[in-house]
Amino acid sequence: EPDREDEYIKKYKIIVIGDRKVGKSSLIKRLKSNEFSIQYIKTKTIEIYNSVMLGDIEVDIWDVPPNVCKYYNVTTLKSNVILLMFDSDQKESLERGIHLYHSVRDKIYTDVLPELWFVYRGKKTVNNIEYCHPDRLFHIDNMSRDGIFDLIYDIRCKLLKIFT
Repeated sequence: EPDREDEYIKKYKIIVIGDRKVGKSSLIKRLKSNEFSIQYIKTKTIEIYNSVMLGDIEVDIWDVPPNVCKYYNVTTLKSNVILLMFDSDQKESLERGIHLYHSVRDKIYTDVLPELWFVYRGKKTVNNIEYCHPDRLFHIDNMSRDGIFDLIYDIRCKLLKIFT
């Protein structure tokens, strides 16, 4: 007989978007297996990581490179969450990320838009971003895991509150 707890696990979908070299793949690797690699490998196409556990919720995480956001009409980008990543030390990184968000949002045909979090790395502190509620702005450091657990906790709590 199957375990009754497994019947109640709801699966969610998270897409991670942002400018080049902002740490999207590094964040996903940290969320997936708590690992970090200093080596940069360019993400060329959508990479999908199935059945990643964030505490007691299961998510599929999609790593979506900028060229896919801009040039492809990908209707499969429907999701519960969008993580928009940028580097606070690169001046235009946030602007390019917001532009990518608009590209993705316009391609998603759904009655309810996904929940949006802004995640940044870098040394500069960021405040007051258009489209971003202050509670949805997270500074992370993939090398040291700073901010990762707060982000996971917030996503988990919001998903359970909104979708259950």
